[in-house]
Amino acid sequence: MEKLYAEFLLWVHRFHSGKRYEELLDEMFLSDLNNEFLLDLEECSTNLLDTTGRFMRYWSYEHHELDIPIFGKYLFSSLELAYNANAMSIEEFGRRCYLLWRDLPPSVDHTEPFLILCYADDCLSYGDEAQTRRFYEEAFAFYK
Repeated sequence: MEKLYAEFLLWVHRFHSGKRYEELLDEMFLSDLNNEFLLDLEECSTNLLDTTGRFMRYWSYEHHELDIPIFGKYLFSSLELAYNANAMSIEEFGRRCYLLWRDLPPSVDHTEPFLILCYADDCLSYGDEAQTRRFYEEAFAFYK
């Protein structure tokens, strides 16, 4: 479920199209047709706000523990791919990372390396792109 949630966040914040999320959701649902949560996600897959709410409820209120190493490794390796693709400016990458950070479950948003997503682009406001890049690269290396 951690990989699916990471794919959802990457899609919501436009690090990629929703195709990877939809394919993974379909694959998971077809392998576990009795999973009510996956069925709920299938039913609301075109409504991002509803899907966000369902994931937050899943992680926060239904007592499902997020496996942080699995989630973090998958999320940061995917972010690193987007970063290295140079498909967006560092400013845009930072803005999207910050918005993604705001959607993280409370169990991880104030822990490293996730917290880096909140502040790494602050250095850009005073022209220190090199420090911003060091922060991101440090985050990418955390789970390697």
